[in-house]
Amino acid sequence: MDKEHYQAYNCACIYRAFQSAGGVSGFPQAGALVIFQDYRHVGRVTEIKDGRVYTNEGNTSALYGDSNGGTVREKNYLLTDHNILGYCIINYEAGGGSGEMDTGEGFLPEGTIQAKSQTESYQRWLNTWYSSLLTTYMGEPLEEDGSFGPKTRQGSLLVWKDILNRLYGKRLSLEGNTFDASCREAAGATLTSYGSSGTLTAIAEGILASKGFYSGNIDAEFGPGMEQAVRKFQNSRGLIVDGVVGADTWAELFQ
Repeated sequence: MDKEHYQAYNCACIYRAFQSAGGVSGFPQAGALVIFQDYRHVGRVTEIKDGRVYTNEGNTSALYGDSNGGTVREKNYLLTDHNILGYCIINYEAGGGSGEMDTGEGFLPEGTIQAKSQTESYQRWLNTWYSSLLTTYMGEPLEEDGSFGPKTRQGSLLVWKDILNRLYGKRLSLEGNTFDASCREAAGATLTSYGSSGTLTAIAEGILASKGFYSGNIDAEFGPGMEQAVRKFQNSRGLIVDGVVGADTWAELFQ
């Protein structure tokens, strides 16, 4: 490329490009780019554990917040660090310009690398925000293994019940792992749909991702990609296809 057509990309350009494509999240994933406030610095996420995000950064030093140190360093921050603007999530499965995986039916089959990665991200999300609840009722946080097994399903239902009890005034038992008649009745009090945000949205994202229908970020934000995933899931289960997670859709999600 000649110098007349050369274009440099700074932190602001990177962040805004990902933002316009819906690729910015408030929660990290391994391999994502971390952008700091005021677009002053960028790093790459290498690991998330124990409430901290670990990074590899260039042009820095061992000092906190140094964005002009001239060395490469491994660093770490609290997930709640106010100096982190956000994370640019990279879809490593879409290499070679081929786009996202397409099975011909509009969703990713369970067990693919991407579904496993998304499930692991979802497990990490639950552990980060609901570790105490999971430990109290299940004895320990979830294993972040990328497998949506019985314990992850139970943990999802546990958190779901807790939210309905605390925020919607329900009295669901936090024991057990069955989405029973009382759960279905309680689910009618809330509809999760386009524009919704919060824990219920994150749970729906996580379950749909594990089932191969959702390939976006586990970010607790119900956007157009999530609505499309809900519609595909509803269609596959013979439900009314409206893109809204209501009682019938929750019941199917927890099957």
